[in-house]
Amino acid sequence: QNTLIENNYVCTRYGILAGWYYSNNTIARNNNINGSCWNKSISTWSVGVYTGYLSHNATIENNEIKNTSLGIRVYGHNDTEHTTQNKILNNNIRDIYMHGNWWGFGIYADRASNNTFEGNNIQNTSLGIYLVGGSNDVTNQGNNITNNLITKSYQWDGILLYRAANNSITNNTITENNRHGVFLYTTTAGTNTLSDNLIINNNQNGIRLESANNQIDRNIVCYNTQNDFQRIGLGGGTATSDNNTCGTPDGWDDAGTTGCTDVCGVYVYLNSPPNATKTNNPNQNFECNSITGNGENLSSITLYIWNSNNSLYATNTTLLAGTNSTTIFNMNLPDNEYLWNCRANNTAENEGWGINNWTLTVDTTPPIINLNSPANQSNLTYCTITLNWTASDSHPGLTCTINVDGSTSIKECANNTACTSTTSCLSDGTHSWNITCKDSYGNSNTSETRIFTIDTTPPNINLVYIANNLQTPQCNIDFSCNATDNNGIKNITLVIWNTTAEYYSNSTQSNSIIRTVNFPLGSEGNYKWNCLAYDTFDNYNWAANNRSFDVVNITISLVSPSNNTIFAANSVTFVWQTQAIQSNCTIQIASDGGFANIVDSKWSINNTTERNYTTILNNDGDYYWRAKCDSDCRTSGWSETRTFSVSTPPPEINFINPTPSNNTILCQNWTPINISINEQNLDTFKFNWNGTNITFAPWELTHFYTGNNTNETILTTYNHQTRILNITGSTAKNDGLVLAMSFENR
Repeated sequence: QNTLIENNYVCTRYGILAGWYYSNNTIARNNNINGSCWNKSISTWSVGVYTGYLSHNATIENNEIKNTSLGIRVYGHNDTEHTTQNKILNNNIRDIYMHGNWWGFGIYADRASNNTFEGNNIQNTSLGIYLVGGSNDVTNQGNNITNNLITKSYQWDGILLYRAANNSITNNTITENNRHGVFLYTTTAGTNTLSDNLIINNNQNGIRLESANNQIDRNIVCYNTQNDFQRIGLGGGTATSDNNTCGTPDGWDDAGTTGCTDVCGVYVYLNSPPNATKTNNPNQNFECNSITGNGENLSSITLYIWNSNNSLYATNTTLLAGTNSTTIFNMNLPDNEYLWNCRANNTAENEGWGINNWTLTVDTTPPIINLNSPANQSNLTYCTITLNWTASDSHPGLTCTINVDGSTSIKECANNTACTSTTSCLSDGTHSWNITCKDSYGNSNTSETRIFTIDTTPPNINLVYIANNLQTPQCNIDFSCNATDNNGIKNITLVIWNTTAEYYSNSTQSNSIIRTVNFPLGSEGNYKWNCLAYDTFDNYNWAANNRSFDVVNITISLVSPSNNTIFAANSVTFVWQTQAIQSNCTIQIASDGGFANIVDSKWSINNTTERNYTTILNNDGDYYWRAKCDSDCRTSGWSETRTFSVSTPPPEINFINPTPSNNTILCQNWTPINISINEQNLDTFKFNWNGTNITFAPWELTHFYTGNNTNETILTTYNHQTRILNITGSTAKNDGLVLAMSFENR
């Protein structure tokens, strides 16, 4: 329905099917249909434009049709379902060839009623216009055939009505056809109206009548070879038919008159350019045919041209001789709307004009096209584009071709009015468009070519860190994300929010990567985060999935030493862990569980989750330890308290000289006493001589001591009890030693 077919060049068997099977309101216009591509030797027929068959209201106009076996066929479905309301207007139909012994028709209307055939120029066909009814004397009715030029039908008639009644044939020029000008064939082809036609110079009869009751008025039927009128049987007109002009009536009588009312004189019929021609060619050949009789010859013919102001623009006269002449006038005309006609004179000073003035419009000015939108170099984020332009011309009716990337479509546009066309969904990328508009005269112009770029693809966002479902006690967190896009990133924004609708947004970065260090958060809780990026076309996108994290309190895990550990050395290393990398930690070591007596403590900052501290404890005994860590916004409290003990082994003492034994007899009143001591943390030692303790520092490698020098004392045998002390308070007793030594660690 409502299809427009125009401005095409068609070269094939079936040129255009302008409406078929309920395809109503089809328009086929300004097409050039040439059947020369079709092989005429093939035993099938061809057609320029075909319409009908349950379709109605087609408009077929201003087409050039040639080299087919049918120019235009208007075809009904059956005897009761005719095609109707079709308009066949101003077509130039010529050089239509016969297929076998048939066809070759300029216009063939079969089972067609109430159609209009107007302004067509039909030349060099086997039959100009053929109206035929269906079987059983079903007739075509109500058709209007008017203002057509039908000439040079080389086989049959100008107009043939077969089983076609109640049709109107008016203001046509019908000339130089091989048989009859108008043939009303069969008795059912009656009650037609023939008026104001120029029917001259046909090879047999001007009007041949086989049907009755036709209204025939004001026709000029002259100079036809056999008869101007020919009645067959009861064929004829009504009693009121009148005012016809003829020379050989052959039994035809106008009302109240024997024969025709007027006799033939000088007549002119216009050949070309066809009536209502619209052209962009200022150089025109005006062709006029003139004819006279009654023993007179033609003397001259004059071309008259009037402009749009009804002023006579130009005349051109050529002298003639003989009774029949074709004259061509060549004229170069500026843009304007013209009327034209020719007047012929004979030697008896009679004159004749063409039956009607014909119109000609010359327009060589192309339309002006302004592109409205989209602007050149537009960046668009949608794929269906509405193109908007305005075309203006000196005449209404513009056909515009929309060119997008080389693909074209057609739109009818009103003059000097914004016109739009919407594309299908175009791919992402750069596209070009322009508009070419053609007016009804064939002038065309092409606009500038504009470029637009489509990007419907949003950026791709990648969340780098932090990881999803992270739990952290830190409020200052490093985030990172990046974005990519074929047309570049305009900006990217970090967005963080929590379950209580607290919202944080980092400052937007005008590049493809955002990394924020120590982003401050106001309170603990569950958070989500994502990044929002815009490309240079303002497409935007988030990462496919939000990431979550939880700001939690700091937890501390004591790693070592484990609870109730006993150390045999006084150097102890403490290890603990916290999930807060950036945190301040304090460790305390005390000799009591209430931490009233702090033995050692340490405060540190360390960007690791595992911390350690090593200390030296001078005294054996039981100890207690604990740790505490604080992040940038969280305080942990103290960890659990663990206990441990330090129990170092007693010093190892060896008497080297004299050999320690009872009842040693010395041969001198003095003796060196050499002692070896094995103790890593030696503080002092005491030497006991006959019950007297002498204290030495560990750095005193040699110490001289003089005791009782009497022989009696020296030789006296003493039985001493040696006591060796260690930090655990354990004792060992050795009897019979003369010398005794005691050591203490500090």
